Amino acid sequence: MQDADRLCKETSSLHFLVANCEHFYGLEFVVYNVWGLLHIADDVQYFGSSFKYENCLQTIKRLVRGASNTMAQVTKRLHEYESVHGAPLTVNSPMSSMKLSRSGRDSVVCLNSGRFAHVTKIDNHKLLCSLYWRRMLHPFYTKPCH
Repeated sequence: MQDADRLCKETSSLHFLVANCEHFYGLEFVVYNVWGLLHIADDVQYFGSSFKYENCLQTIKRLVRGASNTMAQVTKRLHEYESVHGAPLTVNSPMSSMKLSRSGRDSVVCLNSGRFAHVTKIDNHKLLCSLYWRRMLHPFYTKPCH
C-alpha cells in the first residue's frame, strides 16, 4: 500500500508540473516530451523501470557507425559480435564500475534497504559512511509544491 500511495503522489506531482509548466518555465518549455512525463509512472509500474536500458546506452551508441538505419546497424553489430565470440554482448552492471568519493554527487548512494549512505571518509579502500533513512530527508523545494 505504501508504494501505491507514493506512486499516486508522484503521479499527481507530474500532472501538476505538466499542467503548469508554461507558467513556471515559459511557452518554449511546452514541448511533447513534457507531456510524455505523464506516462513515466505507468511505465515504471508496468515495466519495472522507465529507463531499463539507460545503463546500456554507451555500449549501444558504440555499435552505430552512421546517422541512418541505426536499428539495423545495432542489429548487425550484435550479430557480428555473437558470430565472432559465440555469445551475446553483455553490459557491465553499473555497480561494477561505480566510483565513490567524499564530495560531490559521487558521495551518496541509495541502498536496497531504503537508506542513503553518504561517504565521509575513504581510507585504504575502506569507506566510512553516514546512513540516513528516506523519511529523514526534507524536501528541497516547498513552493509551488514539495
